[in-house]
Amino acid sequence: MAMNLLEDWCRGMEVDIHRSLMVTGIPEDCGQAEIEETLNGVLSPLGPYFVLNKIFLREENAKAALIEVGEGVNLRAIPREFPGRGGVWRVICRDP
Repeated sequence: MAMNLLEDWCRGMEVDIHRSLMVTGIPEDCGQAEIEETLNGVLSPLGPYFVLNKIFLREENAKAALIEVGEGVNLRAIPREFPGRGGVWRVICRDP
């Protein structure tokens, strides 16, 4: 289900799935600044990235963020989960 959502989201926003990832498990009340701060600690050492969009996932009762990484960022280097407010935030991406 998560991979299908990532594929559909990328297709709908016309972004390359091979340079995109989805982060899930973000608490509903987590604001933009806190999301950016958490993601920055994990993603910025690996290279540039852009938060393209966020949605609410009813079945998880949490938000998900669609992120596009810059040229040269190795998706394999991105941890598949990391600590964030509310617990573990998970990363879904297509295997490079």
